[in-house]
Amino acid sequence: MREEKARRAALRRLNTLAHVYVNIFRPERFDEDLIEPEYAMTSRQAFELLSSAFRRNFVEELGEQASLRVLLAATREYLLSKYILRIGLLSVLPVLVYAHGVTGAVLPQALLYLSTRPLAWTNRGRGARIAEHILSYRRDQLGSPRGARRALRRELPSIPAKALTSQRWREQLHELLPEDEAVREIALKLADQYDGDMGALLETSVELAR
Repeated sequence: MREEKARRAALRRLNTLAHVYVNIFRPERFDEDLIEPEYAMTSRQAFELLSSAFRRNFVEELGEQASLRVLLAATREYLLSKYILRIGLLSVLPVLVYAHGVTGAVLPQALLYLSTRPLAWTNRGRGARIAEHILSYRRDQLGSPRGARRALRRELPSIPAKALTSQRWREQLHELLPEDEAVREIALKLADQYDGDMGALLETSVELAR
């Protein structure tokens, strides 16, 4: 049940990224000679590509919960900026209507809306870059590295121990191992054949190192 909830939450976030990705790369924004096939995709196609890449490069290595945590950390700034701008515009409108009436509020609201467009476009670019990084598996650029480490640390009990041997994630996961050299060495030797999660592996490694 917990994994199913994580999967649905990740798909909702990926769907949001798919929409902003397609919006940024609408074909009409480019000269005809510069249009590439990926620019002409629909939101549904972008979502399918994103969800497939996310499952292959994240979920299959880290599990549902840890992958969701990494995705949440990567998209937090984008979504926070998006909703702050949206809520700000909506909250100002009643004040303008109260102060100037419906007709008088139109012009200042329009000016306020236009003044926020550069921020909105910049933020959409941020969202599109996150989508591109998921598609191309550029994990080093998925938001703050510190945020990703915190997300992974919180989900150690849900990450398969074998992820320590992953070509994609072992560097970041090795950073989460204890500083004790004996514990680290035991954990790395056991990881490939250990059936449990990283939390259990570390507990076992600590016991064996005593």
